[in-house]
Amino acid sequence: MSPFGPARFGRQGRLRGMATSHKLTWELHTQADITAAWASLSDTDRFNRLAELNFTFEPAPAGSSVRRIGRMKRLGMVLTWDELPFTYEAPRWFKTRRIFHGGPAKEFSATLQLKESADGGTDVRYVVEVMPRNALTSPVVKIDLERSTRPQLDRVWKMLIADLDAAHAPRDVPPPELSPEKEKALERLLAQLPQDAITAQLGIFLRSAPLRDQDHMAPPTLATRWGIKEWPLTERLLQATETGLLKLNWEILCPSCRSPQATAGQNQGELHCSSCEIPFDDALPDSVVVSFRPSKTIREFELAQDCVGSPALTRHILASRSLLPNETLKLEMNLAPGPYRLRTWPSRGSASLEVRPGPSSSLEVQVAKDRMSPPLLRAEPGEVSLVLQNTTDQPMRVILESSWRATGELTAGRLVEHLPRSAALLPMGLPVASAQTTRRTVLAVLRVGKSDLQALSHYLKAAGAERVLLSRAGAALAIFDDSESALTALQAMPSPNELRAGLSEGVLVELGEGPRRKPVGSTAQAAMSGARAVAAGHVALLSQESSLTERLAGRGLPQLPPWYSERSAPAYSWFKLK
Repeated sequence: MSPFGPARFGRQGRLRGMATSHKLTWELHTQADITAAWASLSDTDRFNRLAELNFTFEPAPAGSSVRRIGRMKRLGMVLTWDELPFTYEAPRWFKTRRIFHGGPAKEFSATLQLKESADGGTDVRYVVEVMPRNALTSPVVKIDLERSTRPQLDRVWKMLIADLDAAHAPRDVPPPELSPEKEKALERLLAQLPQDAITAQLGIFLRSAPLRDQDHMAPPTLATRWGIKEWPLTERLLQATETGLLKLNWEILCPSCRSPQATAGQNQGELHCSSCEIPFDDALPDSVVVSFRPSKTIREFELAQDCVGSPALTRHILASRSLLPNETLKLEMNLAPGPYRLRTWPSRGSASLEVRPGPSSSLEVQVAKDRMSPPLLRAEPGEVSLVLQNTTDQPMRVILESSWRATGELTAGRLVEHLPRSAALLPMGLPVASAQTTRRTVLAVLRVGKSDLQALSHYLKAAGAERVLLSRAGAALAIFDDSESALTALQAMPSPNELRAGLSEGVLVELGEGPRRKPVGSTAQAAMSGARAVAAGHVALLSQESSLTERLAGRGLPQLPPWYSERSAPAYSWFKLK
């Protein structure tokens, strides 16, 4: 019998007079390991596109615990619902819930469970459950599940498992075929570019790649996929932009979900991530990322998100769980060596988790009104059990995330640093008058918990910083004319256990003039990445900066042995602040 078999219906008993819920269950198996299976099957945004469910979403009211309000046509009517935040622990399970505003169904949930099998593959269990609004609508819900939902999802599951078993790239919805006029325009604009393998691959991509991929053409991602070096490819995409084949996107990242949430240069006032419900700005050097998309001469399209909060959209988040008032919750995760952070929404502070060989600390965390304690945790790689206790009378979400920013982004700073002429394409609204290059030492500091950024800024300026930039995301970026002042400031940092720091020295690209100058480029990003990669009470710097490494060691700051996994961070050196 095929491992798919037919979807099986189950029933749940009546709950205090409520209508009986209806279930669809899939019991599947793939030869892929659990990591590959999670990467594919947790992409519920793509799953919904393949199923042709045609969802649309709009922001929920401010202050709501709902991420989005969903909308779709079903059973001859328009259905709307509250899309609640996903709960999950990667790579083992996720659950999503919807509460309908009206119609025949009251509530919907979908649960994915993955389990490693003895043959090295993965057992998959997927359950869809719908609660009818009442006994009268129960038959309607059941019929719709049997005749509509099951065939749609059967088709998608067969595609996903087949791709996993064959180790193929996950398929997506193909793009509409170009009209004869658009095809002629594409050929004409491609002919204006150098005729080589890069241009040929670009033509294939614009004709056949899914619109989701064409909407956000990130050069590092395409370079890996096409087997081409990043900067020759980026140069070609920039040339294609100058000829009118492509359009350049400058997007501001949310510091929490790390997704593009706004187009830089638009007059939007205070930017706000409606998914995370936090304000943010572009004060940090890697907050503006660059991507490309086809110009309207080739394709005209706007894409809506098919699933809000999909775990695949936030790969750096490993667990997201609900924590009720005065509840104790255990998170059980298999963690590789690396830096992690625990935080809550609404914010109740944060705690750093350092996973590396060596003795472990207590992994019991108390969440109070304004802090997590203890702020620094340590665990050995492998199975880690975190016990979290909510000591408040308020519900919250607890999030465990990797501190390291995933690769695959081209920031505005890196682009201007390597291809200076791209500064002319920066959007109106960014503080750009000229691009200057000077040699500087950059110190990035991220606060842990509720430490006072303003007080930190005053300290850094008194210690000799030329300028200090503050972010609402809880970071300070200090620029020093000389490295000795930066090292002295670092060595005497107040409340070091409440801070994470990164240090870098080199050519600093600055956009703009006067007090509005914005530090960008690899030097500033190396400092910020070091601060993200390190645990509380420590400073990180690139190991190849041997002069800084030797001088830090010479000042008596203890150096820790390297312990990063190859997949999580480049070669940084760690020192303990004291």
